[in-house]
Amino acid sequence: DWHMGEISGKEILEELKAKLRGEMEATLKRDIDESYKDQILKRLVETHHFDLPESLVERELTAAIRQHMESRMRQRGKIDQAEDLVKRQEEIKQLREELLPDATRRVKLGLILEAIAEKEGIRVEEADVAAELERLAKRLKLTAEDIRRMVESAGQDMREELFGRILAEKSLDFVYRHAMIQG
Repeated sequence: DWHMGEISGKEILEELKAKLRGEMEATLKRDIDESYKDQILKRLVETHHFDLPESLVERELTAAIRQHMESRMRQRGKIDQAEDLVKRQEEIKQLREELLPDATRRVKLGLILEAIAEKEGIRVEEADVAAELERLAKRLKLTAEDIRRMVESAGQDMREELFGRILAEKSLDFVYRHAMIQG
């Protein structure tokens, strides 16, 4: 188990951010009958037609690409930056194509679930945040207090990401419970 001192807080934060991002969809499908929840997500995406703000998709895509590149670089070790520039640009172009459909889907899902939350007055309560921090702490083998401190020191973006995820989860549970979508 790591302690705060051994790895820089920044590294842990990056790790945490990557986990939060990558987990959003996983979390959305957690706990409840997987295949049914999967169907709900699919139906939500298929039955709502609207234009997505390009800036949101772009932001999601950029984050996904960065995450991919960083994990690839970690696997390969740091490579000579100069000789690698062209290769990296090609790689980025390829990643954009690969990751676009998922990024688009995530943005769309996020917007739909946000709209449901607004319409139904679903809020993120202190208890929700505490439970989520507890869960993250378990997964990352840290204390909930450490995670809370990290999230706070990471600033507004990180808080919003966490809140957004909890809200999305609660909205999805709402849809699930009310079986708004008749299968």
